[in-house]
Amino acid sequence: MEEYTWYVYDGAGYFLYEITQIETLPIPSPSTNIPPPETHGAEVAVWRDWLNDWEVLPSKPVPPPPSAQPWEIDQEKDRRTAMGFMFEGKSYLTETQSQMNDILGALADATAAITVDQAQPGDLRWADPRYDFAWSAADGSGVPMDAQTCLAFTRAAVRRKSLLVGAGLALKAMNPIPVDYMDDKYWPAMDSTAKAARK
Repeated sequence: MEEYTWYVYDGAGYFLYEITQIETLPIPSPSTNIPPPETHGAEVAVWRDWLNDWEVLPSKPVPPPPSAQPWEIDQEKDRRTAMGFMFEGKSYLTETQSQMNDILGALADATAAITVDQAQPGDLRWADPRYDFAWSAADGSGVPMDAQTCLAFTRAAVRRKSLLVGAGLALKAMNPIPVDYMDDKYWPAMDSTAKAARK
């Protein structure tokens, strides 16, 4: 009974192994019935379709290091934005666009109260004369704020978002983008805005 030998290679053409069978079918894919040349040391045989033959390379090329994709950086930036930020020892949430919109609205209100209404430091009723102004922290407590504190608070939130955007852009500019892009070393710390506010 006649035997048939096939030389199997991978998707890049690198020789993997040979297989002998007594039937012509099925033919292993991808493979050829042309035997690869003998190799020595680190040499590798590669099947070349355009030559219909094997080529011997000195060694198998080292694949490029794995890299992350830009959309993964955007996801991590959004995840960290949702974690919120620190201001004067308290953590505040920015999980939703609605929360960010509220912060931006408060920034405009506090700016107007200071520049137009001449709101004074210590005045907690700058937004509504009937109630002390307070913002809800992540722990559920209400934190009283005068207009000046509210302005610093909202600017810290905006600064936090800007720092995250900048860190994301710096990561996406790397070639390749590191696969450990989620590591804290690439991103601003939670209290980075608080440190910036004290400078």
